[in-house]
Amino acid sequence: MAKVLMLIDSDENFLCQRQPVLSSMSQQGGVATAYVCQDFTCSLPVTDPQELRRLLLDWTMEMGTE
Repeated sequence: MAKVLMLIDSDENFLCQRQPVLSSMSQQGGVATAYVCQDFTCSLPVTDPQELRRLLLDWTMEMGTE
């Protein structure tokens, strides 16, 4: 299973022009914001590091990897 980590600067429109769905994934509350995506579906925005950790751990358990 491929894993990809992307950092998109809100001022960078190159990717957003080519992938419009990325435009809807914006920073929330002025803090770093993550979206965990799998099988063409993404989580709601996550700003809490512990919640992000939980989502990623759940995903790795579901995939059977550590």
